[in-house]
Amino acid sequence: MNDTQLRERRTLIVTFVLAFLLGSGIFLGLLVLLGEFVIAVLATLGILFVLGLFYYFFWGRALGETGSMRRWEEPSPR
Repeated sequence: MNDTQLRERRTLIVTFVLAFLLGSGIFLGLLVLLGEFVIAVLATLGILFVLGLFYYFFWGRALGETGSMRRWEEPSPR
């Protein structure tokens, strides 16, 4: 592994660690200021995210594929 790859990997690790620390600090600060309301908001966002994934995997992907296939089969208008 050369010096450039090592430097890029170190930069990536430092970026993720700083983002994690900053995010944790913001979360803890909001938790202290707003109490359990923050947890309720995050739980609601998590539930909406899971429902969005369900929708995508059961209907959205299939609808997207049939739509792209339909566009592929149609002749282009001139």
